Amino acid sequence: MLSISSALQGFTTLTTSKHDSGSARFELVPSDLDDLLVGSPKICIIGNYGQGNVGDESLLAGTLSLINGRGDLTVLSKNPERVAALHKVPAAAMKSFRGVWALLRSPVVIVGGGGMFGAGQPPLVSLLAFVLLIEATLGRRVGLIGIGVYPGVPGIVAWALRRLSSRASFVAIRDEASREVFSGAKLCADLAFSVTPASRDELNRLRKTHGIAAEGLMVMSLKPAPDIKLIQSQVEVACIAARAWLNAGMHHQLVFVCLSALGDFGWGRTHTDESMAAAVINQVKGEVPSYSTRVVCITPELSPALAKALIGSADKVVGARYHAMVFGASMDRPTLGLVFEPKAQRFCDEYDISQFALPYGDVQHLLGWVRN
Repeated sequence: MLSISSALQGFTTLTTSKHDSGSARFELVPSDLDDLLVGSPKICIIGNYGQGNVGDESLLAGTLSLINGRGDLTVLSKNPERVAALHKVPAAAMKSFRGVWALLRSPVVIVGGGGMFGAGQPPLVSLLAFVLLIEATLGRRVGLIGIGVYPGVPGIVAWALRRLSSRASFVAIRDEASREVFSGAKLCADLAFSVTPASRDELNRLRKTHGIAAEGLMVMSLKPAPDIKLIQSQVEVACIAARAWLNAGMHHQLVFVCLSALGDFGWGRTHTDESMAAAVINQVKGEVPSYSTRVVCITPELSPALAKALIGSADKVVGARYHAMVFGASMDRPTLGLVFEPKAQRFCDEYDISQFALPYGDVQHLLGWVRN
């Protein structure tokens, strides 16, 4: 495992002003989609939904809030049963007759957010770019809402997306990096900003179920990184923050919020949010008094609304997961990003969020942020 003293050097607390990229960013509201949804048409929504990732589900929840009940919609997903149960909307499998029929019959097709276009994208996503281009060329209304396109996207796919940009009825990108493909698009806040947090009653029920206190709470959301050394260093940094927080007061509590059931970067179930949380708990449990009642781990079972409400109730938020940072920022909570991905760094830069750049960081600065 990496030595903290030798490997972690370079913590930064950024002081750039919000939205200083030179382009105005706006938070989408339902009226922004009035032209796209005129006539309350049949709508087909496409995205990486139903895969056990709360961040992706928040993109769908944000999209649905913008549609605001207009139109007869169907969501295409690899797991339509999960989508239907979580969001209470009709859903169909992407590779099914019902899914293909929903796409063909819908005059409006919406891709609801996320950075699906980039290095390592699956073949189905590459195909989607051409399907959308054909739909728009045939006169269908295509909406790309809060979309991200990143370095490494195959050239032929970038070609299709550039042509789609001029044909789509509505295009809003979630960061400046996507302008290389969607040069004239509007810059919008991540769709998770549009998610309405769960009610106080719902949050209190969650607290009661898991034994979560109403005060003195740090929420931590970890994410498997591309290589094992980054995973190990993330666990070590999380241990340092956990010890500092829990030992600063007996009323302090740490809640791990696991936002994905599977590890990214091909890890699957080998390394997950939950297994990383367990590694931290295993290391600190002998050093923290009454740890069994002061450390809680919530598996990826939360709705986006509950996840946002819980993170919004925390005194401190430590996140490697992008949407943990988004929820923290959108709920105006003190947030620290454990950063190893460009998209996370860009988000922290823009929203003036403190960040610890993995695998290097200054532990004393980290401790100061935790204790402040």
